[in-house]
Amino acid sequence: MLYPIQRSWILLISFLILFCLSFSSFAQRPVAKLTGFSSMPIPEKSDLEISKKTAASLNLPLLIDFSSFENQSDSIYFEDHYVFFNNHMAQDPISKGVATFDGLNEYGRAYDISKTGTDTADMLTSKPINLNGAGDTVLFSFFYQKGGFGEVPAFDDSLSLRFFNPVTQKWNSVWNVSGTSTTSNFKQVSIPILNDDYLNDGFKFRFISFGSLQGAFDNWHLDYLSLNENLGLKDSLFEDVALLSQTQSLIKDYESMPWFHYDTLLNEQTTQLKMRMNIIEDVLTGGNINFNFFKISQNGTTLKASKPGVSKNATTEGFVNRRVVYPFLSPINNNGTFNPLTYPPTSEFTINAEYHISGTNSSPGPQQTNDTLYRKQEFKNYYAYDDGSAERAYAVEGNQDGFIIANYQLGIAGGDSLKGVYIYFAPASYDITQNEFSIVVYSNKNGLPDTLIYESDSIYTPQFTSHNFYLPYVLDKSVFVRNNFFVGIRQKNNIPLSLGFDVFNQNRNSSFYGKLNDYYQNLDEGVLMMRPFFRYLPNDIGTVENEISEIGFSLFPNPNNGRFRIELENKDSNDEFEYHILNLSGQLIKSGKLNNEEIDMGSIKPGIYILQLNSLKLNSKPGFKKIMITN
Repeated sequence: MLYPIQRSWILLISFLILFCLSFSSFAQRPVAKLTGFSSMPIPEKSDLEISKKTAASLNLPLLIDFSSFENQSDSIYFEDHYVFFNNHMAQDPISKGVATFDGLNEYGRAYDISKTGTDTADMLTSKPINLNGAGDTVLFSFFYQKGGFGEVPAFDDSLSLRFFNPVTQKWNSVWNVSGTSTTSNFKQVSIPILNDDYLNDGFKFRFISFGSLQGAFDNWHLDYLSLNENLGLKDSLFEDVALLSQTQSLIKDYESMPWFHYDTLLNEQTTQLKMRMNIIEDVLTGGNINFNFFKISQNGTTLKASKPGVSKNATTEGFVNRRVVYPFLSPINNNGTFNPLTYPPTSEFTINAEYHISGTNSSPGPQQTNDTLYRKQEFKNYYAYDDGSAERAYAVEGNQDGFIIANYQLGIAGGDSLKGVYIYFAPASYDITQNEFSIVVYSNKNGLPDTLIYESDSIYTPQFTSHNFYLPYVLDKSVFVRNNFFVGIRQKNNIPLSLGFDVFNQNRNSSFYGKLNDYYQNLDEGVLMMRPFFRYLPNDIGTVENEISEIGFSLFPNPNNGRFRIELENKDSNDEFEYHILNLSGQLIKSGKLNNEEIDMGSIKPGIYILQLNSLKLNSKPGFKKIMITN
């Protein structure tokens, strides 16, 4: 017989056992997280390019809004190139283009991936500026943001500003701000230059960030630097109309789609442009914003153009000193779509779109480069939700034997043959190069993953090219997929696989992680950087945003028995090359430095392989060739 007190103890023990089991079950649930990364897809610059200098000092006035900066271009304004010039890391900038500070060097690599804690990270140093003879009040002004679309700097991180005294030849600290727990809006700082020592030729300014050296962590963004004379603290903005960020895709829901699925451009009749009129609020002049034109061209030939002839008052429309999302009329047919091509495409192609606005009173403003946005719309053989720029890295902890998949809907009826998946694995907190995964395809039922259609027999490992561009992971066989399906990877162990994550493009698709009977929807805003490709293996398996030349070379004999020669086109005598040989599963077979332009693969199984050739010194896009090995 159990007494009441015994029953109470048994009930309590039973409750604790159930609670522990429940907690243990919950603790084993896979957990998705966003983090920074230790390397970015930035083409390397040669030492010669980086060391370029301008002998003459800069003169007033200076207005630097970074709108004309392309990647790590050699600016006329700065001595160093450690920061990342971009148009996608900041939220609601003052003008398109910002300078982003993080723990990556000028090559897009972590300063020291093994070092923990806060240390001196990125730096931005101006070239000498001549302030000799400047007026009584020289004002230095800038806008800064913490975090943006990147990682927010912590409380023990900071951004500081220093001025170089050309008389004492010393750097002096003039401003500093600490990190925070949340992303901030852009804030303006105005600093009058009152020390007469600075008013000489040779003055410089330098921003320094303090944070993690392990990669793209602790992000700060600078915009709209201004240095001018005879200004008051409220005079630090020019009257300037500015576009703020990249435009939306011309394709509905996607950044890119296969050329053979193309019919018409499927976007809505208007494009949403983000803009603002930068004006000194106490001296409003009622400036207008003119919507000048929208143009689509191919290979330099205009296909469609429109001149809306619309002018909006900046004050009454609320454009003054604040971001506004405004619809821009596109040259679209009455049915809401249009086809700018006069003929059906027969191969991969690119369409270029251009949007231009101006301000009446600023005619068109001191920074004309921020009045125009460009969109390069590529049609190859893949679907892409992302724009090719990773703001964060995405990983799932505790996901052994679990999947990470994303939903895709084909642009044609009936279906098509899936050949593989481009994946951008972002180097982050873990060494994932030996982690194995398979490729999986699931059917879609009411927006959720349903039946496993295919899982590859091949086991893959993440591979990085020298610039961390996408690489294709080729399926063992073609898989016919219907209109709506899920595709992705299945992890083989618990070490997280970090994928690139595009935060800029949100709410475009649904992605899930876990197992079929126990999965979870990814709730982070953004898209995974995976791109399913169809019908054929692309010849060009590198993806870059900027137009840079590809390494040209010939390979002979081909087919061969594993020994062959490389003949380089337009070889630079100062250049050096490295090669990587991959199988069609993306696994690295052999790599090394190219000597005497000969490669011996040794004993290797017959089949098809991919040779990737990288320049070690010049800013070139990697070249690729298929190799056929016979007995």
